[in-house]
Amino acid sequence: MASTLLKGSLARLLTGTLPALSSPLGAVRFMKVRTSLSKMCKLCYFVRRGKISYVYCKGPDAGRHKQRNGPTHRRGWMRIHGR
Repeated sequence: MASTLLKGSLARLLTGTLPALSSPLGAVRFMKVRTSLSKMCKLCYFVRRGKISYVYCKGPDAGRHKQRNGPTHRRGWMRIHGR
């Protein structure tokens, strides 16, 4: 039984057909994007860089409290002509 399980999991690892839940990028969101930011606890704080505002947290739930708002591109208008 154990050898069959080992062969099956080894075969999945070698062929690259792992379940979608084990994908490191599938279940991870780095920041919430919101229109209005708010502190979620007393350890949260605001940071403004350019036109983008961020909320970071120093507490144990820091990953859940990270937020940002503002424009999607930091560079602004795209140059059409290469001058």
